[in-house]
Amino acid sequence: MSRSTDNDKPVPALWTLLLRLVLACLLPCAVAVAAMFVHQYQIERTHLETVTQRVATNLRHAIDSELGKLKFMAVSLAATPELKSGDLAGFHRRASELLQGDTRRSHVVLLDDSGQMRINTLLPMGEPLPRSPLAQDVQGLFRTGQPFVSRLFTGSVSGQFTLAVYVPVRVDDKVAYALGIGLGSQSIDQLLREQQLPQDWVATVVDSQGIVAARTDPAQQSVARPVTAALAAQIARAPEGTMESTTPDGTPVFTYYSRSPLAGWSVVVEAPRASIVATLSRRALVIALGMALLAAFCLVFATHTARRIATDVTSIQQQGFAIARGQEVPEPAVQVREVADVAHALAQASVVLNQRGENLMRTLASLELSDARLRGIFDSATDAIIIADESQHIVMANRAASEMFRRPVDALIGLPVEQLMPERHWEQHGLAMRDFGTVGGPARAMGRAQDVVALRPDGEEFPVEAAISQLQVAGQRLYTAILRDVTDRRRAEVALLRSEAAVRQMVTAHDLVQENERKRIARELHDELQQSVGMIRVHLASADAQGAETPARIRALLRDIDNLAASALASIRRIVSDLRPPVLEDLGLAAALGEMCTRFTERTGIDTDLDIQPEILERPEVAPSIAFCLYRVLQEALNNVAKHARADTVEVRLVRASDGHMTLRVTDDGCGMVDDDRRKPDSFGLVGMQERLRTVGGTLRVVSAPGDGTTIEATVPLEPPIG
Repeated sequence: MSRSTDNDKPVPALWTLLLRLVLACLLPCAVAVAAMFVHQYQIERTHLETVTQRVATNLRHAIDSELGKLKFMAVSLAATPELKSGDLAGFHRRASELLQGDTRRSHVVLLDDSGQMRINTLLPMGEPLPRSPLAQDVQGLFRTGQPFVSRLFTGSVSGQFTLAVYVPVRVDDKVAYALGIGLGSQSIDQLLREQQLPQDWVATVVDSQGIVAARTDPAQQSVARPVTAALAAQIARAPEGTMESTTPDGTPVFTYYSRSPLAGWSVVVEAPRASIVATLSRRALVIALGMALLAAFCLVFATHTARRIATDVTSIQQQGFAIARGQEVPEPAVQVREVADVAHALAQASVVLNQRGENLMRTLASLELSDARLRGIFDSATDAIIIADESQHIVMANRAASEMFRRPVDALIGLPVEQLMPERHWEQHGLAMRDFGTVGGPARAMGRAQDVVALRPDGEEFPVEAAISQLQVAGQRLYTAILRDVTDRRRAEVALLRSEAAVRQMVTAHDLVQENERKRIARELHDELQQSVGMIRVHLASADAQGAETPARIRALLRDIDNLAASALASIRRIVSDLRPPVLEDLGLAAALGEMCTRFTERTGIDTDLDIQPEILERPEVAPSIAFCLYRVLQEALNNVAKHARADTVEVRLVRASDGHMTLRVTDDGCGMVDDDRRKPDSFGLVGMQERLRTVGGTLRVVSAPGDGTTIEATVPLEPPIG
């Protein structure tokens, strides 16, 4: 029985649905049976192919083993003393005795380089012997000295199909003979029959020329005949393989072959396709029959179970109608335990529904109170709060947001978020929110607060700090943005930057006043003190010239005064050079650094390696304040090395980067420093370097460790900062 819904579409009965379910379950079973049938057929066929291939390989190994034995015997005979001494009659006796009683190895042959038989154990020694039919084949052995396995040939003495293994016989390190041991086709047949193949299978041995050497099928004797062109091509293509072919009498067969890497011979096994297919079909049929019986049993059992479920479902359906009418619900007798549990639950449903109805009313009242409290907190926040849905439309906004964007709250609800920012930022905002929303999970923040540009209805743009988070609520993703107007903070930051620039300009100006003062002091030392000391030395020289009238004690005192004056004059010149380095003003930074490194080495004995980037030498122009700053940094760094480093060498490198900065790097191999050394009051002059670099917008980096030396790296802009 079926029932119609509101749209007049018939609703199938439970029994119909259960029957469809059973049929749907049986259909995959049927498909599985068919697939298993095919799969099992393929497995059995692959197994038989593997077994047959193994048979062919084993046959090939057996023949290879036999050929290996022949080669071993031939090599052993080739080393006999009779052949070394030329006693061919003695060798004939030894070889004949060796083959006596051996049913497989037919005879031994000894050939000279013309292919003429010198010995054939099938004939007595001294009888005339013919030329070997392999006369051309053995020529390669005399050239290369390498053994080989012959093709199938008819023996000129035995008259039988034969193959042989030939090895060289060396006398005085020269190939004198070719020694061969023959193996008749009957011996190969015996090897094949020893493998005990199935009665309807045929094994064939094919030589390297594609000629049949032996065959186990007496009705199809094809010895000395070539194999089919298809089989010959397949054997030449791969050492092992499988193919389907047809025998000369029209019987379809599976052909398996294996080629010997030793001699190029192959073993071919032919299995009738009919026998293999029949075996596989019987096995697959047994499996299919078993699967069919199992499917039938499942159908009967499923049908019975479906009838029981349908009866029980009808019983609980009546219970549901009774609950809908508000009647007391009895528990019917059912046959399925789960249905019995449902019937019991329905019996308790009416009581639970009444209780839940009362609880629901209380919950609604509580939710209304919580919503009112949340709205109060939401509207009392001093920061603007905006909540948007996945489509980036505003669903909630507080009073602070209304005041910030100068729009009523009702006007903000439903507005796209991008309307609150300039149009040039819409695309960037969309990409950022899409990337942020692709990562699911619980509530999480987008990251630290970011500065963005907001827009008011009158077109006024203003900076805001935005912190965004997302939250999954009832399967819907909501985005919450907390916004803060940072216009006043931006103004304060601009004012602070201007103040810092002014201070930097004052510091730079103060530094230039100090430099001018150094120049003035240097000029006064040079023009006044240095000249005065020079005049003292002139007068002392004049007094010493009157030595005859001056006592010796006075002359010695005058010489001591002259030495002191000379020392003072040298010190004055050095101080003047330090205060106002003329080489820096006259020749530039590179020359000044070179002159300082040279003087440092002369004064301290520490090797100094100066490396200046070629681009700086080609374009030496540097702002005076930058050049003087780097000059003083190197001066202080070298002083630190001389005082504290206990170094043997110092490397000084000056480079110019592509970003408009220049770096001076000073590295010594001294004792290094620890962190406590950097925190000392004098700090080895590091504080002075930092302050001097800061005035030109530069930075200082110090890398040092105890025992690993010290590197001081000063980086400055090529142009000093301006206020």
